[in-house]
Amino acid sequence: RFILFIALIVGAPLSKYPSFALPIANFPSFRIGLYQILVLLFVLLCLTALIKQKSLLFNNKNKWVTTLLLLFAILVGASIAWSNYPARSALLAFSVWLLIVLVFCAWWYVAQNITKNNIKTIVKAVLFFGILYAIIGIAQFIIGTFFNTNLALLCTGCNANVFGFARISGLAAEPQFFANSLIPFIFIAIYSLVKKTSNLAWISLTSLSLTLGLTFSRGAYYAIAISLIVTFLLLIKNKLVNISLITKIILAIVVGFAVAIFILIAGASIKNSSTPDITYKTIDSIAEHVSLGVVDLPNKLTPIEPVTQNQETVFVSPGLIEASNTERTSAASLAIKAWRYSPLTTIFGVGVGNLGPFVVKNIDASAPSTLTVYIYYILLLSELGIIGLLLFVTLFIICFKKLLNDKKALSISLFGLLLAFFIQYIFFGSYINVMYIWLWLGISLGITPLVSKTELKHTV
Repeated sequence: RFILFIALIVGAPLSKYPSFALPIANFPSFRIGLYQILVLLFVLLCLTALIKQKSLLFNNKNKWVTTLLLLFAILVGASIAWSNYPARSALLAFSVWLLIVLVFCAWWYVAQNITKNNIKTIVKAVLFFGILYAIIGIAQFIIGTFFNTNLALLCTGCNANVFGFARISGLAAEPQFFANSLIPFIFIAIYSLVKKTSNLAWISLTSLSLTLGLTFSRGAYYAIAISLIVTFLLLIKNKLVNISLITKIILAIVVGFAVAIFILIAGASIKNSSTPDITYKTIDSIAEHVSLGVVDLPNKLTPIEPVTQNQETVFVSPGLIEASNTERTSAASLAIKAWRYSPLTTIFGVGVGNLGPFVVKNIDASAPSTLTVYIYYILLLSELGIIGLLLFVTLFIICFKKLLNDKKALSISLFGLLLAFFIQYIFFGSYINVMYIWLWLGISLGITPLVSKTELKHTV
């Protein structure tokens, strides 16, 4: 169990790949991967013991959380009944049930089995793997920029033809998923530094910051920045850290991101050296993307069509920043129309995995049957109604409250970690590709009694 538990924590960036596609029930994106198999094994090894000790999770103290999770599971299952494509909805419902069971198993396992020494082992593993993923990400950027984009395993739309530079995605589906999966590594590195500074933690934090910068995922940028500010304020308020250390941590993170942005600009400038003012245009593209279109530097030259100069193609940005925003808002608009279709859909949603078929049948026949929304809260609202959204948000709120009440360094670090996930959900919508988020929800529920008993002054 402990080996699997560590594997699930450090293996988050592998939450989609390696895997193999299993396109069934009109669900072409359905995949079975190594991470999902590890989750299933962990659940199976914990389930029997969990059932025997179910009183731990079903007592009066925890009844609100268990009731909430069970209601969410019931709503997901019941939504199959009103789905336009029951087979597809059933497939996704089983996947969501696995996520809920994972929360219970992680909750039970952490509360009953994790010790102070286990925490030390986990933290050290996270720091080492953080450096490993940073190496993988940097290598991917170098290969994707200067050698072969296929060899670099870049996702569709991640090559230099879009922004002028390659965006790394590791072995995740997209850069935003890779960036999101690295969030726990950042906060565990900060926790390690708060408890006892070490060269390993500093290297891990700085290299991870650089790697996150190379993903060029604005959602992760915002999520990490906001959650870090809140986390630092809480650590200071509870007198767990001094201003000097916080300043050094912020400096390490800023340096990592600054170097990453410089590398992105340099990569675009070298790869597209034949394009006039490529450096300026890359800076403009970065500023516009990160600011969500608010910052738009003036054009230095009139846009030109791609032409060949000295056997090289002049790079012209396809304008995907605006297109990306339009795609997100148009999908969200269709989802909101589906949610408001009737009083029943407003309350219970159109059914898990049923958004696309429902929109095609009742809203817009030209929409894709596999329509999804890149804002998770709107996806939940449309598929599981106001009840599903409230249940999910309430789960996070309960975890936030438990962690804040504990007032220990580990709990506050976990609070920041969950807050980053909570914010990042505004920028993408997915149930399965972020299984590790549900793992951390379970960890957060189980860690609070542990921390109050075992986190001593010399904990890592």
